[in-house]
Amino acid sequence: MRNLILLILTATFLSCGAKKLVTSKEKRFEGNWYLEKITYNTDANYNVTLFNDASKYCFEGSSWKFLRDNKSGNYVVNKTNCETKVRDFKYEIGNEDTATGFYNLVLTPINGNISKSYNLFLKDLDMSSMKWQESRTIDGIQFTIEMRFNKFD
Repeated sequence: MRNLILLILTATFLSCGAKKLVTSKEKRFEGNWYLEKITYNTDANYNVTLFNDASKYCFEGSSWKFLRDNKSGNYVVNKTNCETKVRDFKYEIGNEDTATGFYNLVLTPINGNISKSYNLFLKDLDMSSMKWQESRTIDGIQFTIEMRFNKFD
């Protein structure tokens, strides 16, 4: 009987393990962040528009806020010559991608009636920093965009 109870408890914990891992990531995700740096894995000089909104130049230095309770947030671009209004979004942290070991991250900006989701990877996350990764194909060339954030609250 004791072995049966132990087996049931073990199965229960294992089946909830992935959800608990995502929940712990969401707890660390919550708060105020600063988008420090955006890099590409190529030396080519592309003027990439991120989230159908602004350039790399505008996004570097932007302030981001993530709310865990309703999986929403906003960001503000802070640079001169960039539109500085508050942009709202929804997000979802999915399960770990077996090929990369990163977590799937879906970001959906809320721009009036336009709702396009962006699939990213949550590459690294701790209590004070995180990295996102996005793959793009431009002019037939596959490359990776990495966004590095620092937490400031």
